[in-house]
Amino acid sequence: MVPGVLDFVSDLHGIVIVSNNSTLTANAFHALAVAQGLRLRPQDIHLAGQALIDEAVRRLPNRSAWVIGTADMRAAAETAGLRLTKQNPDALLVLRDPGFDYDKLTLAAELLRRGAAFWVSNMDDVHPVAGGFVPETGALVAAIHAASGRRPDFVAGKPQPFLFRRALDAAGAMARECLMIGDNPRTDIAGARRLSLPALYVGVETWLGAE
Repeated sequence: MVPGVLDFVSDLHGIVIVSNNSTLTANAFHALAVAQGLRLRPQDIHLAGQALIDEAVRRLPNRSAWVIGTADMRAAAETAGLRLTKQNPDALLVLRDPGFDYDKLTLAAELLRRGAAFWVSNMDDVHPVAGGFVPETGALVAAIHAASGRRPDFVAGKPQPFLFRRALDAAGAMARECLMIGDNPRTDIAGARRLSLPALYVGVETWLGAE
């Protein structure tokens, strides 16, 4: 938790989380947020991975997909109603997967060559952690693009407008009534500006590794 954030948000009219996270379900993220003192409802949390799965259930004609992601997110996809298959799926869904390897890259490229749609949670190359950065979904997407020649057909996460609009609709709010606070100028701030959503940049250098 960024130092001072609990005091800051306690006086706000409402808070909604909009995150490119694609390793946690909204319920799991909610449990972590509440444990740290944030007063949120699960419906106030909009995550790129969860949103990608929900949209796949809604839009894919046969609700069939192959999911590159953590075991928890693959289970969440099945629970949501997706049929996971390597045999001519409607789409390949790519989320952050710490277990991504050569075999998964080979399968992903093959599925795309067979005609599967290419849907991804976000295009972040890395994300910050205490002491540095770790590879994100965009790094996996770059490898899949190199192996298949295909670019994503749909991106759920920031800076694309999909996740922002999903959050605004759920909150019953208009962009001009809200303030986006984020630590990534290429996703949080650039994405907000696309929707004329006021934005405040909190530099990652102000909290990463802070004592």
